[in-house]
Amino acid sequence: MTTNVIDAIREKETDAHAEREEAFAERNRINQAFFDGKLIAYAEVLRLLGEDLEENDGYERN
Repeated sequence: MTTNVIDAIREKETDAHAEREEAFAERNRINQAFFDGKLIAYAEVLRLLGEDLEENDGYERN
């Protein structure tokens, strides 16, 4: 009987650990997607700024 209880506790601990690992991995995927999106947006801003500088090359400002 005691062995069954101990095995059940270990199984629950193993399941809980697996759920925590899965949640952690999902959070990491979400964070990475957010970071990748920010990098893409930043690269687009830099590209647009570069185009703007090329278009205004030689333009005299007062």
